[in-house]
Amino acid sequence: MGLVPDSPSASPCFSRVVEECLGQQEQEGVSTKTIDDKRSVAALLVRIIGDMPIDLITRQDARKFRETALKLPPRLNQLPDGQSLEEVIKTATSTISLTTFNNYVKNLTTFFSYAIREGYCERNPFDGLRVKQRGKVSEERSVFTEEDLRRLFSK
Repeated sequence: MGLVPDSPSASPCFSRVVEECLGQQEQEGVSTKTIDDKRSVAALLVRIIGDMPIDLITRQDARKFRETALKLPPRLNQLPDGQSLEEVIKTATSTISLTTFNNYVKNLTTFFSYAIREGYCERNPFDGLRVKQRGKVSEERSVFTEEDLRRLFSK
């Protein structure tokens, strides 16, 4: 007996699940800023892998997201529109922190947890995708050089 190719998914597209989930969170009193942050991470995932039925998003898609997101500059939402992610990555002078990336994964996990509860999919492809950090986040932040301090206090 041959394998039957996968039938088209009956699950809603990722973007629809995001809007449902965020609508529920708004009713629960989640702040507008938090909702906007989650929406922008969802939009980034759609830019990287496309908007597909949520149950068709695989671990491979999640890895592609990680690979791409870790090369992106901070404050991506403040960059001019119309640039492809490849162009943005090519011209980036710095990249997002591991803390920021882990927050992205946390936000995406929210959507998949919601989708699992609603019966749209069975697993979260982002589970365990956070990047482990060695040392404290505060040690990762840039330290003032002697020159920086001189400039700061010379006025």
